[in-house]
Amino acid sequence: MKASSLFLAALVGSSFCLAGLQAVAQKQYMWCPDVVTSAPRAEKLRGAAVDLLIVDGRVQGSKTKSKCEFRDVANSIAALVQSAFPSATISHVLSTTQTSQEGRVFIEITVTGYHASFVSAKWTGTTTYSVSIKDMRLDHTKSNQHSVTGEKSAGNVGGMASGKKVLNLSFVEAGRELLDFISSSTE
Repeated sequence: MKASSLFLAALVGSSFCLAGLQAVAQKQYMWCPDVVTSAPRAEKLRGAAVDLLIVDGRVQGSKTKSKCEFRDVANSIAALVQSAFPSATISHVLSTTQTSQEGRVFIEITVTGYHASFVSAKWTGTTTYSVSIKDMRLDHTKSNQHSVTGEKSAGNVGGMASGKKVLNLSFVEAGRELLDFISSSTE
């Protein structure tokens, strides 16, 4: 193989390595979600006592720029669930040791991802949850688990505003899937 061919192969190989490192090393951004409400699902969970636990399960690197506290994200999720099921009595629990009792529904939402990233001239907003539901209103406990993902992408027309917008759209998409899962798991 000629020296020029080896040089070209090394140059191309190192370019791919650098591009891969750049994609992995991109900053991630987190903004508070806009206030989101749902159309009431009044017949769902009517009269049910619900214990709701929202946990921060995200792994954040040093390159994450946060413009929002996790409790604000958790409060937005709780408000969304409350708006969707107004005829349920929803109590917010603070730890997994406060598990639900007989005759109640226990919903644990672990936020595993909530960020926007800028890669290859486009923004991608990602919201992911791991959801566990234990319905103990019957003679036997009914348990369900589900992974929820909302992901939206857009170009960089508005700069950081585009990033915030796609993150909020991913939050709305994940919220819709979350509410559908809660509805179907507690019938």
